[in-house]
Amino acid sequence: MRAFAIQTEHLTTYQVNFLRAIADGLHKDFATAENRESYQLGSYSNINRLKKALQNLELIEITDAGIYFADPLLEIWFKRHF
Repeated sequence: MRAFAIQTEHLTTYQVNFLRAIADGLHKDFATAENRESYQLGSYSNINRLKKALQNLELIEITDAGIYFADPLLEIWFKRHF
């Protein structure tokens, strides 16, 4: 699982918070005031930048159904370590 540590070691706090929200079962509605505050995601534009950055890093997949971890094993590892 060292590969997951390498993939996540350079993530920003905002990126980790976004992944934490996904790990907690939030797959949509990231931009609501409650979710932005609860997960400290920042502004609406920051959320869009987070989505693009994490998708470019191939850590998340964005579908019509929502946003999910690209690798289910990464999600399990993330829940244990974050």
